[in-house]
Amino acid sequence: MTPSSRHRVLVVCEHLNTSNQLRVGLRGLGIEHVFTPANMNGISQLAGSKFTHVFFDLGRMEPETLSFARKILEIDADVTLIAVATEPQVDHIFRLLQVGARGCLVVPFSNQTLEQVFIQATTNVRISEAVFQSKNRNIPLAEGVINSLDRLASAMANVRNTAATAGALPQLLSEFRETTQTAFTHCEGSKEMLREAIIDTCISRASGKPRRLRKIRDYLQEQRKKTLSREKLKRASA
Repeated sequence: MTPSSRHRVLVVCEHLNTSNQLRVGLRGLGIEHVFTPANMNGISQLAGSKFTHVFFDLGRMEPETLSFARKILEIDADVTLIAVATEPQVDHIFRLLQVGARGCLVVPFSNQTLEQVFIQATTNVRISEAVFQSKNRNIPLAEGVINSLDRLASAMANVRNTAATAGALPQLLSEFRETTQTAFTHCEGSKEMLREAIIDTCISRASGKPRRLRKIRDYLQEQRKKTLSREKLKRASA
């Protein structure tokens, strides 16, 4: 998928520099675009015309921002909603994803980054509802990573051990990369906490499995104890 003239973008942004950069970037991608500086104007524009994408200024993530995002999706549930932010916080972006946004463009950005965010927001599957409902979103994110890895490993083993072709491997590899990137982008707390959740998932799935997997489980548990011990020593000496 590449951005093309069949896409039509509404940009709701009051910052002149960001608007100008988006204008140049979208024009370079050959995408028709319309600009408006205010949220209410954006809602009116969307209600009166058809757009495939809406870029909007995240600002300070006030309640009005979430309300605007909801109203946009109420008018057109199929529109791809992308936030534009200077210093986005993970929790803010995650709340927007819960509402239905599909991505975030960080300012300043290059034309290549704009194209990548545009494509990813358009083509990527939404985050699982289980992630939104979980008290600790690292758990379903970790399970998603391991599930994707399992599918890739099974396909690779099938290619090695049978006459099967490697036709599905590129897609599965791409899925694994995207799942992992999404997990680390939207993890709760820190990337280290997500890594711990992934290790816990691996250990849990290895329980009761054959001897080789039990050895891996025991090794992971031992390495985790050593890591926690080193972290305690660092905190004590700080």
